[in-house]
Amino acid sequence: MKKVTVFSLVLSLCPILIVFFFTLTSFNSDKTTIKPRTFVEKPETTVSIPSVAINTLPLEVPQGSVSPLEDLRDQDLQNKLETILHSSNRWVELSKNKSLSIGIVDMQDPMHSHFASINGNNMMYAASLPKIAVLLASEDAIAKGTLIETPAVKQDMRLMIAKSNNEAASRMIQRVGIKHIGEVMQDPQYNLYDLQNGGGLWVGKAYGGGSTRIGDPLKNLSHAATVNQVCKYYYMLAFGQLRQ
Repeated sequence: MKKVTVFSLVLSLCPILIVFFFTLTSFNSDKTTIKPRTFVEKPETTVSIPSVAINTLPLEVPQGSVSPLEDLRDQDLQNKLETILHSSNRWVELSKNKSLSIGIVDMQDPMHSHFASINGNNMMYAASLPKIAVLLASEDAIAKGTLIETPAVKQDMRLMIAKSNNEAASRMIQRVGIKHIGEVMQDPQYNLYDLQNGGGLWVGKAYGGGSTRIGDPLKNLSHAATVNQVCKYYYMLAFGQLRQ
């Protein structure tokens, strides 16, 4: 993806709670305070781990060295997340009725990332957040030559993400096609909508109008997401695994 500003802009677009920190610190489960995580290099260690600069995107790492997010579940991080969740009866209530979804990707050490989530595979209405799916589908169409990256297209993609502009999003949906968006989300290269694991990112109609509608296969929602797939989207984006 070319527009890495979506990291800072999309977080305010949706009621799904996403916690995605490159410098996430570890939680003290006894006091629910935050302290820095310390990594100590053992003298006897002979394996050299390449350093990764996290001040630019995408992160420059050896090809084939990035583990899938699904393989990075960390029980210690999960336990600490649940401890914090249970510090508030309101949060517990919201999580039980699946009105609250939380995802954490700890990328303090990008090559040894950790992942935890609450209601991670729960498909829910996601308002403007799924516009990131339209962005990926647009880049895919541009790369395949079915969409020309004109100044108007570039401007609408920027407005859609930077300003959450519904009219711009609807124009991009019309250009790309709703069917193509669904195909890209289910493309094995990304697998951002997984039928076997609760669904994921989905855009099934224009924002603010339009007659064409394709609801997602599992819940028939028009604008939806699971927190696991949103975390996966940003994780893949960080490593340059989405369409360039």
